[in-house]
Amino acid sequence: GMTCASETGLNLLDIVNAHKGSVPELLAIHYTSKMLKHLETLHLRAKILHCDIKPDNWVLTTPEDGDSNPMNLASDVMLVDFGRAVDLIDVTKNGLHGNIAAQDLESPSMRSNRNWSYDIDAFGVCVCASTILYGSYVEVRKDHSSRQWCLAKPLRRYWQKQLWNMLFSAFLNLRTPVTIDEYSSKLSKIRMIFDRYLAHKGRKAEIASMLIAQRSMLPKRKT
Repeated sequence: GMTCASETGLNLLDIVNAHKGSVPELLAIHYTSKMLKHLETLHLRAKILHCDIKPDNWVLTTPEDGDSNPMNLASDVMLVDFGRAVDLIDVTKNGLHGNIAAQDLESPSMRSNRNWSYDIDAFGVCVCASTILYGSYVEVRKDHSSRQWCLAKPLRRYWQKQLWNMLFSAFLNLRTPVTIDEYSSKLSKIRMIFDRYLAHKGRKAEIASMLIAQRSMLPKRKT
């Protein structure tokens, strides 16, 4: 269901705008977990690199098993615009070289003139997650002491720092070459930790009420 049409044409940027730039953190975690799930399908099953993951390429949709329950509406996302996509069958374990990304979507490997592969899409997910969290595009920088890439803005003290630090430090510092097994276990582990956080009792009901409230904030469809 990654290419079927969205009912509304709305995307993740519309969520950010509907909340006037301050999306509740629980919803940010919810949508990030959905993006991680799609990344698993895209990379591990469909064997495709999208190469242009950004907030306006994630359109809002209803889960395929969703009924007319209002909490299901716009509770899932799917990727559109595969114009830059690369078939992973054609990519050797050493990855690809050269910059094919749109401005601000170059992964740290591209910025360092190194080979890249999965990290281009992992970086795209970081861009989307941080845009939802902060309400606008967040730069990345290389920390001089640790030599690790990180967000240029600190996480707010009341956020789930452990969750976000795990995601951003892993996904901003993915190196090529990486074996499919190494990458898939890293991706699955992160997604499971996000899902475990969301499955905690009480949080499911909280997300449901947030999604229902959000419905009335979103435009009916893209004009």
